[in-house]
Amino acid sequence: MEIATTITAALTIYAFGVVTPGPAFVLITRESLVNGRLHGAAAAAGTTASVVVYAFATLLGLIALFEAFPFVAFFVQVVGAAYLIYLGVQCLISTACAPASAPSTTASSAAGNDTSRESGPTVHAFTKAFLIGLGNPKVAIFFFGLFATAIGPEATTYQRVLLLVGVVLIDLAYHQVLAFSFATETARSTIARIGRVVDAFLGALLVALGVKILADAIWARSATT
Repeated sequence: MEIATTITAALTIYAFGVVTPGPAFVLITRESLVNGRLHGAAAAAGTTASVVVYAFATLLGLIALFEAFPFVAFFVQVVGAAYLIYLGVQCLISTACAPASAPSTTASSAAGNDTSRESGPTVHAFTKAFLIGLGNPKVAIFFFGLFATAIGPEATTYQRVLLLVGVVLIDLAYHQVLAFSFATETARSTIARIGRVVDAFLGALLVALGVKILADAIWARSATT
C-alpha cells in the first residue's frame, strides 16, 4: 500500500510539473504555429521520447552513473542548453532578416501558403525536441529525485513498469494536446496577424531558457567542485 501511495503521489506531482511552461512548451508551440499539426505532434513525441530515456535510465539504475560521474550530467545539460540557444538565435535571425512587408513563417503557414511544411518530414522537429528534453534539468531533477525514490529496492517489477507507463502516458497526452491546440485553424489564423512578433518572442524565450539552463548547470557544477 505504501508503494502504491508513493507511485500515485509521484504521478500526481509529474502531472502538475509537466504543465509548467518550459523549453518543450515553447518548441512544441512554435512548431505547431509555424509548421502545422504534424510537426507539432512530432515535437511532442520527441519530448516524450526524452522522458522515456530518463525513465528507463532510472529503472536500470543508470542514475548511479551520473552520481559517480557528475560531469556526464553536466555535459548533457550544457549541450541541451547550447542547442536551445542556437534554435532561439536562428528564430530571431530569421525574423529580423524577413522583409517588413513579407508575412512571417507563422503567418505564411496559417494562411495556408506553405502546405508542404504540414506534410513534409517531421524528423527534424522530433530530434530538436528530443535533444532539448534530454538537456532539461527539470526532467532530470524529477527522475533522479522523486522518481528514483518511488521505485526503491522494495518496488516490484510490475510497480516499476506501472510508474514508467504512467509517466509516459501523462507526458504524451499533455504534449500532444498542446500541439493540437496550437495547430488549429483558429489559433494559427489569429497568430498570423502578429506572426513576426510571436516568432521574435518565442525565439527570445528559447534563448532565455537556454541561458538559464546553462547558468544553473555551471552554478551547480561549481558548487560541487
